Amino acid sequence: MTAVLETLRDLHQLLTELTESREQLTRAPLQMKAKSADFARRQQAHAEKVDALKKMKMHVHEKEVTLKAGETRVRDYKIKLNSVKTNKEYSALQDEIKNVQSANGQLEEEILLMLTDQETAAADLAESARQLEAAKAEFEEFGKKVEYTTQKLKDRVVLLETKIKEVEGTLEPAVQTEYRRMVKLKGAAALAASREGTCQNCFTGLTAQGVNDLIMNRLVHCKSCGAL
Repeated sequence: MTAVLETLRDLHQLLTELTESREQLTRAPLQMKAKSADFARRQQAHAEKVDALKKMKMHVHEKEVTLKAGETRVRDYKIKLNSVKTNKEYSALQDEIKNVQSANGQLEEEILLMLTDQETAAADLAESARQLEAAKAEFEEFGKKVEYTTQKLKDRVVLLETKIKEVEGTLEPAVQTEYRRMVKLKGAAALAASREGTCQNCFTGLTAQGVNDLIMNRLVHCKSCGAL
């Protein structure tokens, strides 16, 4: 029976490693998905900054077109001053020139402020592009690591499954039947170590009879979690 217990201990270790490897395989695509979502958010944020700068440039262009039209009107009005025939017409035209010049001055101030904001936005966009490029390199490197680790884990799972089958084959038929029934129900938790009379799966104390059976190298089921 001592050999059986040793075999079960080995199987417990192998099953635990197999469970951990499978869990890591399950987490890998989730980690990749989270990383991909984070990179997508960075791309979206950068795209919004690109769009914002384009709109700023467009608005500046619209203001400049309006200013140019205003300057043209001033020149036209000044030419007309030479052809007016009455003081009233002359005075009205002078007032109109002043109004247009005032509007042009306001436009020039607005354009200057917008150009300052545009320069700040352009610098921010350049920094965003640099960070996005770094994030892209990090994302690609992460993908490579996940791919490499995933393949290593798959290989590890195959190796462990093969080893478990080999070790299972050494169990006595009766023990093997009970072992497989328990593993089918509980996986790696089907087996548990015992320390100082306590099940290491659920940390519940074994009965006096259970402790005695272990001392006698007999198989024992935990009365709490059912582990073997």
